Amino acid sequence: MAVLQQDRSIFPHSLRKLGIVTAYCLLSVYFFANFASLPLRSFEVQFASPVAAGTVRRINNTENGELDVFEHPLKVVVNPLKGKFAVSTFQQITRNWNRSSTYEDILQLTTPLESFHSTQTHFKRRKILIMHCLPKMASTTLRRACWENLRSTCGVVSPKRDPMGYFSMKDLSRLISKCDRTHHFCVMGGHVNSENFPNMRQNNVSSSLTNVEFVHLFPFRNFDDWSRSALKQIFVGHSDAGCRTTYNRLDSCSSFLELDYSKYSKPAISGMIRSQGNVKLNVSKRENATQIDPIHHFLLYNSSQLLPTLTQLSFLFKLPMLPYIEMKYKHRREEGTCADLILRKFHDCFDDKLANESF
Repeated sequence: MAVLQQDRSIFPHSLRKLGIVTAYCLLSVYFFANFASLPLRSFEVQFASPVAAGTVRRINNTENGELDVFEHPLKVVVNPLKGKFAVSTFQQITRNWNRSSTYEDILQLTTPLESFHSTQTHFKRRKILIMHCLPKMASTTLRRACWENLRSTCGVVSPKRDPMGYFSMKDLSRLISKCDRTHHFCVMGGHVNSENFPNMRQNNVSSSLTNVEFVHLFPFRNFDDWSRSALKQIFVGHSDAGCRTTYNRLDSCSSFLELDYSKYSKPAISGMIRSQGNVKLNVSKRENATQIDPIHHFLLYNSSQLLPTLTQLSFLFKLPMLPYIEMKYKHRREEGTCADLILRKFHDCFDDKLANESF
């Protein structure tokens, strides 16, 4: 052992240094060769979702800063009481959302967010919460709260039980422009047909406003639970006649009243996002530095956690709480429901469609 140590000590220092450098280079080549063989998609997953920013960017971004809409980030409420949020993409969540999916399953597809905001939202912006209302997910509570909120914050008395702007894009656009003290607006579902949501491609609500931050809230409920509750509501409102009508319409896989596949969260979200085309993630400044394009966040929350979710967002954005949101409607319903055979027909029609509802 002493001989070996003595022989090593007589090597010139420059030769020892050369050996170290050579070994380092060989290791570097080996490392690069192995990682270069990995598919590009793996790099997108690792590096395309910066946790702090909450935005998703592919390696091959286009020059104008646009991103395919299926890669647009979808934020998810993790714990509204503690202000915890996470982020994924529309594609990732919709590809894995099926009949049995629970909210916990959705959370497994996300990455924790250090902050709800990206670095682009440090400007002082008007905050607007868009509640996308869907049946059997507190839609009655939200509609009545928004009705009262328009009256108290803007003096608008809606002529019907639904708040103004709920169905009409033109009404919504006028309300957002006029009611500068109103921060909550309710709209119907994903509005693919009525185009009632701020569309980022067209010259409507979104493009007519600057320096605004939109948060689109979508509720989540397990598909089984939702369909069972929707069928129950048909029985409560229309008794056996409603059950018979629902059964007959399902012979051709047609929806009826609350038991309408298009009114479930996933197709509503998918339809809305699919209609958007490409979405600019970068905030582009106009000639006047104070005029900034609107920012859109899309947020999925547990429908059973509506009150704490809105409470946390009110705290986060320093907004007044939506009035009457603590009220509950239709939680006491008469006993009975339609036959299970109707639910089986409904799932035979739409389970596969739900599983394949993706981009």
